[in-house]
Amino acid sequence: MDDNGNIKIADFGLSNLYHKDKLLQTFCGSPLYASPEIVNGRPYRGPEVDSWALGVLLYTLVYGTMPFDGGDHQRLIRQISNGEYREPPQSSGMSLLTRHF
Repeated sequence: MDDNGNIKIADFGLSNLYHKDKLLQTFCGSPLYASPEIVNGRPYRGPEVDSWALGVLLYTLVYGTMPFDGGDHQRLIRQISNGEYREPPQSSGMSLLTRHF
């Protein structure tokens, strides 16, 4: 957290440099947090794939489980590509936020 109370999240092990006018193609990060663009090997911009990963992180923090099971790599890619995430049985006040993130 910085001096102004802003939360900053970083993964220094797997990162890439973002340039506003260039698409990225590097596979970075854990497949469980990767966006559809990344798991399908398509060029992407940095902010939207970071938003996806942040949504997965938010889901995991709210529900205590990952949205995708990841038991099989091909199944994981299909789930991410199609947005097929697990809807937890317990309700949360954060449900609407995670559903629309």
